Amino acid sequence: MNDKVTIRPFDHGGAAREGQLDFSANISPLGVPGPVKTVLRDLAAGDDLARYPDPDCAALRAAIAGREGVLSEQVLCGNGAADLIYRFVTALRPKRALVLQPTFSEYEKALDLAGCDVDRVVLTPDDDFVWPDDLPDRLGPELDLFVFCSPNNPTGVSAPVDLLERVLDRCAEQRIHVLWDASFLDFSTTPDAYRAVMRRARDKKQDLYVLNSFTKLYALAGLRLGYLLAPDAGMPARMQAAGAPWTVSTAAQAAGAAALGCDDYVAELRRYIANEKEDLRETLESLGVRVVPSDANFFLLRTKREDLADVLEEEYDIVVRRAGNFPGLDDHWVRVAVRTRDDDQTLIRALKEVLAHG
Repeated sequence: MNDKVTIRPFDHGGAAREGQLDFSANISPLGVPGPVKTVLRDLAAGDDLARYPDPDCAALRAAIAGREGVLSEQVLCGNGAADLIYRFVTALRPKRALVLQPTFSEYEKALDLAGCDVDRVVLTPDDDFVWPDDLPDRLGPELDLFVFCSPNNPTGVSAPVDLLERVLDRCAEQRIHVLWDASFLDFSTTPDAYRAVMRRARDKKQDLYVLNSFTKLYALAGLRLGYLLAPDAGMPARMQAAGAPWTVSTAAQAAGAAALGCDDYVAELRRYIANEKEDLRETLESLGVRVVPSDANFFLLRTKREDLADVLEEEYDIVVRRAGNFPGLDDHWVRVAVRTRDDDQTLIRALKEVLAHG
């Protein structure tokens, strides 16, 4: 349980070269919303980029607070969700944390850098990576922090709502801080149910911190923009002091504010992902691929080929996320994003050929 994480080099998706088809990054296949592009073009044509950005992100924080139903003082914007993870851990200084694995590697990297002991609960493919029912019993007073991602990366699995509420209640009883990475929540089939859990936690004054990102939903990976919702103003203030100033550029702040007004885009994206994801799942399973049921915009797959990612990249210029470096997974596992219909069909044709010769 007390395994120390090994600091690894950059090991995320999104590193495809020009000309390659990138299924490794879980980004909206609809691209940057039109209103966001317009705002960025207007910004580039003016003089605002010659001035320092607002270090407090006041306008953007107010817009996020209005959307999330909190006060501006409870919101902190950062240079992507990863920036906020490191700031959070630096500000909190936990001594011992529990992390559900397999999951995004930056949680444990940040905790390790802060000298925090990390316990793991490794979710298994035998149970489709679903939270164990006895998870509340594993949350004892020796812990300072519980970290999880839901829907989870790389599995795509969401926490059962009733179990999640039991876990949050248990953490409140044991005075355990909770960090919930909800970066993929808007791709969930039932996001409102999870937002209701967040509201109830705030009503109970539980120590829940929620991360979100503009990266995936609005295809803004290159601008780096995320935010944290806190139960009060204390942690955002400490996190602000725990990092450098001006981490959120003028362009990112303007793009974020514009993106928050793109409700039609989000509705269209959710419909598109739901339809395309179901078709992709059925086709993958018809090829004999193990597909983990996903509540996000990607799938975790297991095939008989340990070299699948290498073959796809070298022979087909298709990049998927190798998942063998996640705890509990091996090189038979890869993660693929849901992309456009044409791109998804290109992946399917390549998989048919590769798996036929496996």
